[in-house]
Amino acid sequence: MNYKNLVIILMLLIFFTHLNAKPRRRYVRLKKGETLWRISHRYKIPVETLKRINNIKDISKLKVGQKIYLYKKSKKRYKKQKIKKRTNLHIKLKYPVNGTIVSDFGKGENLTQLNGIDFKTKKHSYVRAAYSGIVKYTGKIRGYGKVIIVQSSKNISMIYANLDKIFVKKNQKIVKTQKLGTVGKSSICKDYVLHFELLSNGEPINPKKYFD
Repeated sequence: MNYKNLVIILMLLIFFTHLNAKPRRRYVRLKKGETLWRISHRYKIPVETLKRINNIKDISKLKVGQKIYLYKKSKKRYKKQKIKKRTNLHIKLKYPVNGTIVSDFGKGENLTQLNGIDFKTKKHSYVRAAYSGIVKYTGKIRGYGKVIIVQSSKNISMIYANLDKIFVKKNQKIVKTQKLGTVGKSSICKDYVLHFELLSNGEPINPKKYFD
């Protein structure tokens, strides 16, 4: 067995062990400071699916203590629905930072890296909006560090992670190339790295083919 295959097998074992370790809950209660985005990443359930199951029209109106159902009536573990891949999102992105791609989409040492791309850059580098939209979340997410989540349309959103400083606030409208914050130092490689994800219907897709 070659080294590449061994790494893939180890990653799959870690992934499924992580899933099995989670409690089989039918619902969770929204805690103070928690968001639908955090629940989505924690339980690997698309945001749009959570909104549909819970009949949520506006995620900004969620209340502390509110029940967020993870599954439908069945108590069985939710199986992620296959979402038809879009061949063209009809958007043109700007690079969010000046730097070099060091971890490509679908590659990397952990699940976070697999869902996006990592840019290595310099200290104090500005993170700029790849596309216009509305800031839906700013704060910390486990495995992502400080993040900004921007919703650019009903189905398209973007995650800027591993930030040092954040210049924008929740519900703020932003435009393409606007300064969002600065890049933080990676706890793994000790370099200054920006993690960027593009999501369609809550599912990560490769952003590289949409860069202008």
